[in-house]
Amino acid sequence: MKLTNIILSTLFATNPVVIEADFDHDNDIDKIEVIIKNNEANLFYYENLGNDTYKEKKLIHSLPTTGNIGCVAADYNNDTHNDIMISTGNNKHHKQNEIVLSSTSTVYIIKGDGKGNFSGFDEKKYDC
Repeated sequence: MKLTNIILSTLFATNPVVIEADFDHDNDIDKIEVIIKNNEANLFYYENLGNDTYKEKKLIHSLPTTGNIGCVAADYNNDTHNDIMISTGNNKHHKQNEIVLSSTSTVYIIKGDGKGNFSGFDEKKYDC
């Protein structure tokens, strides 16, 4: 799947966010797309096969959310694999690749295994 197909598939979604990182330790940049629709954040993992060709894997179908989202990739549990952090809430200051906490924020951390697979998520609510 070419990247242009990924972008075209999200034109009618609400608040799509795309983050880029190497999620499978093959030294190329993969993508996570987060689409909010009907108070659910749907996450899609696109494995970079090289030459701007991507293979779609559905990561999490339904993650509860309200309002806007912020999303970043980093190694949050110090296991050398990129994880995903998502902040949701009614905060209009969220930007792509940025986490902004507000009084209605919920933060999810989804753990990556370094092979392009992800497991469960940790959820924390913040009172800012």
